[in-house]
Amino acid sequence: MACCTRVVCILAIGFQVWLAVAAPSSKPAPEVVIVEHPEATHAFAADEAVVARLFRHGLLTLTRQTNESAAWRSLLPINVPVGIKVVSTPGALVGTRPATVAAAVQSLMESGWAATNIVIWDQRLEDLRKAGYGDFMRRFGVEVAGAQEAGFDTHIRYESPLLGRPMASADGTAQPAATLRNSPVTKLVTQRVSRHINITPMINHPASVVHGCLQSLSLEAADNITRFDGSPVHQEDAIPQLYRLATRTRFIPADVFRTQLAHARPDLASLLAKPVTTNDFFFFRDAAPLPAIEAIRRAHAAAINAPNAEPQDLIVFDSAKKNSWKQTFLPDGRAMFETSESSVCLNVTDGLVAQFLGSGKPLLTYAVMLNQLRFSADPVALDLLAIQELERLRGAAREPTGRVSLAPYQNAAKLGLGSMLPPKIRHEKLR
Repeated sequence: MACCTRVVCILAIGFQVWLAVAAPSSKPAPEVVIVEHPEATHAFAADEAVVARLFRHGLLTLTRQTNESAAWRSLLPINVPVGIKVVSTPGALVGTRPATVAAAVQSLMESGWAATNIVIWDQRLEDLRKAGYGDFMRRFGVEVAGAQEAGFDTHIRYESPLLGRPMASADGTAQPAATLRNSPVTKLVTQRVSRHINITPMINHPASVVHGCLQSLSLEAADNITRFDGSPVHQEDAIPQLYRLATRTRFIPADVFRTQLAHARPDLASLLAKPVTTNDFFFFRDAAPLPAIEAIRRAHAAAINAPNAEPQDLIVFDSAKKNSWKQTFLPDGRAMFETSESSVCLNVTDGLVAQFLGSGKPLLTYAVMLNQLRFSADPVALDLLAIQELERLRGAAREPTGRVSLAPYQNAAKLGLGSMLPPKIRHEKLR
């Protein structure tokens, strides 16, 4: 897959890069809410009561609601399984702070979400426990899970020519050679949770500049990603592509689809990702169109009975709009499709502490207590603001300004995952 042209800029000259690379757009600028309290941290440790106030205020301000229950219901359906994605590798001080996650969990539970429908997750369970999230199971009754321990959905994958080494299976069986070019997405995303709250720290990262929203729900949700470490160009494409896979892919479970197929109604609304019109023509393998229900049944049966266990695509052509879309059937009986709606209902940058050098290692010498939480529906906007803030802090500390590629964010914007437009910022300081 062709990569977008890499854009390299010196952020020290100012953040005019937003205007320089943003393509003209009819879409409104993204909105970002920044809430701040001077007592949110003490000696780099978070004050849970103050952080809870900040979280509540930011949530209500962003959603324009008067109470937390209404705010959450404006973002996601009631009591659906929710994954809270955190960054635990850097530890509790400069990774996603447990106090911020506790505020989100308490807010959800007080708004009607059952603890059994809340999953705090990251790449590895061991890192979560070291960062203090193991205690959340006892404290709140929520699930704490690692993407690697949950396993990976081999049919939901990003493919590239770079070779790598996927995780060994539980019994130590060697991976087939074909998987070396694939990065499958964790089953936590494809089978366990249906909506995500993405809470990321403000900490620099050598590859994606900031260990932010895009990085968290792309590389850390997939297997076989170390192959991109030595190839920035491939990583710049992999980050937005994996993010799209993890946040825009939807499924109809196998048992549900079988039941719906047996009682299919003429409108087929329960079987397809999009409404059917009289302009639609259905294709499966043959060049000639098939009746809709016959095409669906053939594709579904072919996927289940395929000797090579490969997904099967049903193609739907809209003759009025002159475009087509597809719905994929998996060998395990699930129906898969891509939607324009992200499964991420809320992005939060945990800016209680900002570490501008040191990447994944906690180095408080290069950290500042900002005492902020930042909220947005747009992951790109939050990441670009974090890059700007980290560059400002490096300048204040008289640290060298690095050369930074914004290509992952440009590529994400071109895929419709976020906006490169300068955001509308509402900054409120609480006392």
